[in-house]
Parts: sequence; structure tokens; C-alpha cells
Amino acid sequence: MRILCTNQRLHIRAGSESYLETVVAELVGLGHDVVAWSEHRGPTADRLSRLGCTVHEDLADVGPVDVIHAQHASTALAARSQFPTVPLVFACHSWVYDLEDPPAAAQPAALLAFNDMVAARLGASRLGEDVPVQRLRQPVAITAMEGERFRIAREPLIGVAINRDGEGRHEQLEAACRAAGIHLNVVKRDDTLSFEELTSMMMEADVVFAVGRTALEAMALARAAFIFDQTGSAGFVTADRYPALEACGFTPRPAPPLTVDTIVAELRRYERDLGQLGRELVGRHHAARAHAAQLVDVYRSVITAPAIPATDAGPVAELGRLEQKVFELEQVARDAQWLRARAERRALRLQIELDRIWRSRSWRMTRPLRGLRRRPDDEQ
Repeated sequence: MRILCTNQRLHIRAGSESYLETVVAELVGLGHDVVAWSEHRGPTADRLSRLGCTVHEDLADVGPVDVIHAQHASTALAARSQFPTVPLVFACHSWVYDLEDPPAAAQPAALLAFNDMVAARLGASRLGEDVPVQRLRQPVAITAMEGERFRIAREPLIGVAINRDGEGRHEQLEAACRAAGIHLNVVKRDDTLSFEELTSMMMEADVVFAVGRTALEAMALARAAFIFDQTGSAGFVTADRYPALEACGFTPRPAPPLTVDTIVAELRRYERDLGQLGRELVGRHHAARAHAAQLVDVYRSVITAPAIPATDAGPVAELGRLEQKVFELEQVARDAQWLRARAERRALRLQIELDRIWRSRSWRMTRPLRGLRRRPDDEQ
């Protein structure tokens, strides 16, 4: 089987990119011919190439394929334009971004959901009335060697926060870790670390503060996974919490109010067995090899379905370009809004500090002395 995987970008490693890394390795291992396409290439594309996947910048260079595994609306539409009759499976990773919603114009033959929240949204859509929604679990690579390296400490000594959207909470987390005696390393939004570097940081830690697939990767390495991002915290992944956390994609929903004290209280629940427990949960429910076999079943089911009637490729391609442009403009507008808000907040704080100085007793008492200070022009 020749499988085309598409993604909005392959120059950084985020959720959908790490997912592709995981499944491509397994699909290639099963003997399938896997090719990928994205207009934005970089380190992730290079890693896919090393895994045995041919990565293209131009869809016209891909050649014939049997099935399309599409991620993001813009790339799904572009692939549909280039391959008007090839069955398309759309993988939806999030319920937050519009770009993650499957476009009806792409004529998907199946929809993939990786948690209950996404599955519910897809099922409630008009498209979901006619297209089957396949509920799969997020896969993660797990091998025998990780468990043989070393266990986490009896008391938490080192933590690492790997969440590019958690910077607004880092001060709280750092304060809580200091109170709990934990040395914290933080991976920030602008850090460009490779997969190998991130893995090494997790292996050095006892506690990994993360959400989504990163939390699962930490569990696969037998680290204690602590669900944490800018929206809140759901604490350590434990056996009793696992079902609810898996249902919402290992995010802090629902979550208690987040304060330094609540984080410290949760850190006090640390146990050395949390590492091995997480690894066992991943091996039981999220093994990439089992997930790849499920994907192949979905692919084969859509390949044998009735052929898709061809549509006019021009409008579909244009719609894909517009989807991508809207996404990029929304990102620019959001960044500009935050930069403006940050500048205004900084100016306000400086004004408040200046007002305090002017109202201070020392400033009032030294006013006569400031009046006596001679100007340079007076020294004639």
C-alpha cells in the first residue's frame, strides 16, 4: 500500500508532527510505502526521511497513492485537489483550532479522533452524520530498552516542563518546585530542541510537566507524568485518573483552581512507582504498533469502498490555499495582540512605579534640594 501523509508544517515538532513520526515508523516497518508532503519543511521532515519516508515539497512530485492520511484542513484540500478520487482519511487532533476541523470539500471517507472530546465534536458535525468516526488512542513508541536504563528517584529531585504554551504558568510552577525541593528545567516556546534532546531531558528527570502526546512520551520512558499547561493542572497520571485524562487528551480539563499551594500539595503525592505505572499504561493502551495495525484496517476499509466521484480541482485547491492563509493571518493577529498587550502592561506598570515615587515621602522631602541643583548653564 502506498500512503500519503500530509501535515500543515514539518519544520517544528509539535503534537501532529510527533504523531506522524510515530506512525510513519510503524507503517514503514509493516512494509508499506509511506510518502509525506508539507510546504513547510525542517527538522521534522528530516527525521521522517531518516525513518524511511520520502518527504515532498510539491504535491505534483508525489505520484500515485492508494490512500491519503490528511492532517489539517488546508493540506487535506490540497491533497484532494491533486488526487480527486483517492480515498482520504482525516485525522483530527484537537477541538480547539478551526484548521483541525475536517472540510467537507475534501470528501473524507473516514474521520479519526484521538480522544472523546474530539470524537464528540466530529460526531455532532453535519459531516459526521455520513462519515464514520473512528475513535483511536494516541500512539507512542515504546521499546524494551527504556525500562532498563534507570528508575526515577525515591524522592523527586529533577523536573522538566515541556509545554510551549505554558509560559504564563512557569513562575507558579517554579515556585512550587522550589518549595518541594525539585530542581526545574523549562523548555520555552522559542527553544528548538530535537527529538533526541527532548528525550534526554525527560530521561534525566523524575517528573515531566506536560500535556498531550508529550505526557505519553514521558510515561513511555517510565517518568512520572504531571499534567500541566497554561490552563491549569490535573496532577500526576495515576491509575484512577487515567480514564478521565485519556478521554480529554491528557489536558487539565476538568481541573481544580491552580495555585502554588495546590501544585505543592500534588507534588507531595509523588511516588517512585508512578514511573513504572505510566509505562505499563502506555504499553497496554497506546502502543504504536497496535495503533498502526488499526490504521491499516481503516485504510483498507476506505480503499475497498465505492469510488469517490471526481470534483473540480480548481475551487478545492483555492479553498485549501484560503484555509492556510486564514490560519496564518490569525496567528499573526494573535501574536500582534499579545505583543501590544504586553507593551501596554509594561507601560502601565512603569507609570504606576513612577507615580509611587512621586508620592513617596523621600521624593517630597528632597524636592527643595532638587530645586537647588544647579544647571550646566548656570556654571558660567
